[in-house]
Amino acid sequence: MVCAMVVARIIAMCCIAEFNETGKPEQMTISQSSGPSRMMVGLLEVSCGGLVANIYYAQPLVGLIGPAVGLLAGQASLIVSLTQLGYAAGLVLLVPLGDLLETRGLVVLTIGISIPALLLAGVA
Repeated sequence: MVCAMVVARIIAMCCIAEFNETGKPEQMTISQSSGPSRMMVGLLEVSCGGLVANIYYAQPLVGLIGPAVGLLAGQASLIVSLTQLGYAAGLVLLVPLGDLLETRGLVVLTIGISIPALLLAGVA
């Protein structure tokens, strides 16, 4: 999780850099910064770190999860693999939509799709 938080910190700091007309980042002092506060960056770090770590939580538990739900060892190992593939597919398919669609509508659409999926997973 610490590694994920470091990566999230780097991404957050890159996102708040200002660029000049040539597309190169400008040097900014703390007083010139118009980006998010340190507290907001910290909140984003913890959120991103928790989300990324969530993908790997099942990995040490696969040996216990598999027999509990009647899966063989090979089938149980697919739990983590398919979770990681789903995360990667989400990054490849959803992140570019943020540049193409209005952000608020995309968030509403994503939540609207997630609710039935989570309900189905809950009753499964």
